[in-house]
Amino acid sequence: MERSAAATYCRLAADMKKLHNPEAVEMFERLIEIERGYQGEISTWAHELDIEILTEEDKATSAVDDRESRAATDLLLTPWQAMNMAVRTEQEAFEFFTALAANANQEDVRQQSETVASRKLEHIALLRLERKRAWRTDERARLEAIVGQDIPGTLASFEETTGELKAALRQRYLELAIEGTNLGNHNAATLLRQLAAEIPDVNPGAEVTLVPVNEATRADKAAVLRAALRETEAAFDAFMAVAARATSENIVDAAQIEASECVARLEHLRDELTTYIESLVAN
Repeated sequence: MERSAAATYCRLAADMKKLHNPEAVEMFERLIEIERGYQGEISTWAHELDIEILTEEDKATSAVDDRESRAATDLLLTPWQAMNMAVRTEQEAFEFFTALAANANQEDVRQQSETVASRKLEHIALLRLERKRAWRTDERARLEAIVGQDIPGTLASFEETTGELKAALRQRYLELAIEGTNLGNHNAATLLRQLAAEIPDVNPGAEVTLVPVNEATRADKAAVLRAALRETEAAFDAFMAVAARATSENIVDAAQIEASECVARLEHLRDELTTYIESLVAN
């Protein structure tokens, strides 16, 4: 099971590298190291018990394999999604070894299964922590700095907060459009300007400046679209958080409307990213 998980993460890391998603590549490479460490532990246990571990790959395809194979074609895989997949994989392994321990007839099998299950719980806790860290992106932190974390108590305060958030999103779209143009991704730049134009300009005198680009991603034209996706997802999350926690029905309705507009923006960005990646694969 650990060997299969490591192989899956290796495949996903390679796929994400082809799809120009360096953040997901880094995350999967970390997971590969963890899984290989687990393999070493299991080999040690087997040696102590004088058991030979078969090296032939299991040809059966599990539900986890199917799910992760589908994830390999997900052009939008983020570090959080990678960690979420890892958590689910470890949870299923924990359930397997827990059931094995509960139904084992041999005492040594029961003890070993309980030991593995206990370690899986530790792994799940660690992965959940990493998942939480991955969730708190720079985009979410920046939006929180703009609009705060408190849920608006009145519709007027919600509209004020929404105006600030959407103005920040509009500004970021325009910054990324400039970046896209500089990288030669003119289709992305055009789309980003169109999305910005759909958001009311509450500060027409503001100067649009270019946020410095990391040298490692300067040649990655897809990075502009992924950045726009993260910005839009962060805005969506902010509105959904309000919809989930607000006590006023009017605020809930307004937040859901804003969230649905974010969904429409996400669809446009995902379509453009898909088209761009497909053109890379074709070439």
